[in-house]
Amino acid sequence: MKKIILSMLLVLATTFSFAGSDTTNIQLAETEYTCVTVHTSCGITGVACGKSIGGLIDAAIDLDDWMCGE
Repeated sequence: MKKIILSMLLVLATTFSFAGSDTTNIQLAETEYTCVTVHTSCGITGVACGKSIGGLIDAAIDLDDWMCGE
């Protein structure tokens, strides 16, 4: 189930990275975070935030472990 969550998170993050690429060039400051909605393996919906794709994935895994148990 975690692989499905991580795959969906990667697709979502990739989609957002290309969403504004046609008209604007968006550069985030180093202190800004990106947040996405995450559906955990036990069915709870939460929010994961991070400065990079790796940070988002780590936050999603931590959220799943915290809400659903390891």
